[in-house]
Amino acid sequence: MNKLAVKSPLKPSLEFSQTLRNFDTGQTVKVKKKIKKLKKKKKKNPVVSKKIGFIGLGMMGERIVRHLMKTGHNVSIWNRTPEKGRRFVIDGAHQYLTPADVMFNCDITFCCVSGPEASRSVMFGETGILKGLERYKSVSVSVSKGYVEMTSIDPITSQEIAAAITSNGGKYLEAPFRGSRKLADEGCLLLLCAGDLELFNKSESCLCAISKNAWYLSRNIGSGSKMNITLSMLMGTTHAAVGEAMALVENCNLSRNDFVNILSMTSLACPLLLETGHSMVSYSFVHNNTLKYQQQDMNLALTLGFEKQQPMMMTTAANEMYKEAKRMRLSDRDVSTVFLAAKSEQQ
Repeated sequence: MNKLAVKSPLKPSLEFSQTLRNFDTGQTVKVKKKIKKLKKKKKKNPVVSKKIGFIGLGMMGERIVRHLMKTGHNVSIWNRTPEKGRRFVIDGAHQYLTPADVMFNCDITFCCVSGPEASRSVMFGETGILKGLERYKSVSVSVSKGYVEMTSIDPITSQEIAAAITSNGGKYLEAPFRGSRKLADEGCLLLLCAGDLELFNKSESCLCAISKNAWYLSRNIGSGSKMNITLSMLMGTTHAAVGEAMALVENCNLSRNDFVNILSMTSLACPLLLETGHSMVSYSFVHNNTLKYQQQDMNLALTLGFEKQQPMMMTTAANEMYKEAKRMRLSDRDVSTVFLAAKSEQQ
């Protein structure tokens, strides 16, 4: 089966290319599409024909919901702390008391919570997604509900959630994302999707609202989770390496600013390294990626490596730096504060 990548612009009024690449032949075909400007009258707006649910209004979730609403989607929300949803209700969102109510009333429901444990709770809890799907199944079998899991979770959890959804007549798509808070603000996240291809296509207007690139990997549930974990592992070890290098520069009485400027002139120069380096130079630690969630992904990667009997020496060492940072009560700070943990290890 062909794998496809969808590239779309931030603004839905512009043309975008949908790139279909056949990985067997290596041929690439670009198909031009055009999305019309959103009309003021909702009945003429094609995206409002679908009722979109969203679970989780954390740092990333609230930004995703904002883009969905800006592009005219009919959005219903739920959050563990209802107060966070009030400003979205003022702007036109519907707010439900339970995840079950969101699932029952919406065509496609997205979930973006803190991790595997939270995802399981939202799915299998007494008032969770599964209860809403079972209730809907008891009164209607005409239309399949869609569930899109955006949380960074392990493949086993994703497969268990998929089994619960599909066994009750629903469709499941895992779509974990890569990107910082800044990229979420810009609607430029990278989505790594796997699962039901029909649901992927039906979710196109939502994906275009929040993502610059949505990559469909395969129908195999877990592919998106594994790719996401691997990329996050690489980013985590990179942050740790930069932090350790910066700590060594400081310990040698060299200029951290000089180090970053010289780095920018080498083949290593890239936005990730330079942004992290500047944050460590200024001690500003602008909050783009939360340290505790990065360390959570490091643990998921180590578990995946153990299951596959893959040696993970670098990831294990980097994870120790994150554990030290958490002991220093930096869990809720930006991931670049791992630099402070590297410094403490030298003392």
